[in-house]
Amino acid sequence: MAFFSGSIFSHTLRMYTGLCAIVPNDMAKRPDQGFQTVYLLHGMSGNSTCWTRFTSIERYADDRGLAVIMPEVQRSFYTDMRMGLRYFTYIADELPELSRDIFGLSRVREDNFVAGLSMGGYGALKCLFSRPETFCAGASLSGAVDMKAVLEGDPPDGGMLTEAPAIFGDPPRLNADEDLFVLADKAAKLPLELRPRVMTCCGTDDVLTYDMNRRFREYMERTGLEYRYGEGPGVHDWKFWDEWIVKALDFFLEKNSPEK
Repeated sequence: MAFFSGSIFSHTLRMYTGLCAIVPNDMAKRPDQGFQTVYLLHGMSGNSTCWTRFTSIERYADDRGLAVIMPEVQRSFYTDMRMGLRYFTYIADELPELSRDIFGLSRVREDNFVAGLSMGGYGALKCLFSRPETFCAGASLSGAVDMKAVLEGDPPDGGMLTEAPAIFGDPPRLNADEDLFVLADKAAKLPLELRPRVMTCCGTDDVLTYDMNRRFREYMERTGLEYRYGEGPGVHDWKFWDEWIVKALDFFLEKNSPEK
């Protein structure tokens, strides 16, 4: 595998921004359409380097022949900020095009996946539900899947609300296209060939996101989307995420299940 760490210029953000990438370097094994790719998103206190610093994602990707793109969005919650930069547009629209041009990645929907942890879990599902023509499957690890509850201070935000007015307005308000519950409903009404596959998971001792992930699970199981939920011992930390990103990668590479 080849590993790249540096910066690229985003026309959406109008600045250089951090990017890490893991790309198979055995060109003899490269599919004609390019490599399958996981866009892997960081949490609120992280940046583009965290997945490679705190997990074995490079080894996991190498075992599966996957490319992994790890961008950086500061503490924006992967949102086109009310007073700030258009981070969602960058991640969902510009980044895939830039990455494909630079690294020779597949443009085929079935070869493109998105995952993230905590804040990045929210961002991953927002990308998945909002851009079903781009991503076929996504995973949220300990994700902030109920942003309405977060903005209302349940669970305690741990400092996030200091930035909420810049991200979500003053007073903070969640638009329909930022609400994963609303977006999941819309995704469930898509034509069968565009309906995304979804995985969420959370540690049973995660005081930050466990309750909201259980609520989201109950909701998702009523949508009719292909959905998998997992939980196990763990808190909101890299030990849990290192274990469960492997399960997410294997979920992505499964064949689509037959029609229900």
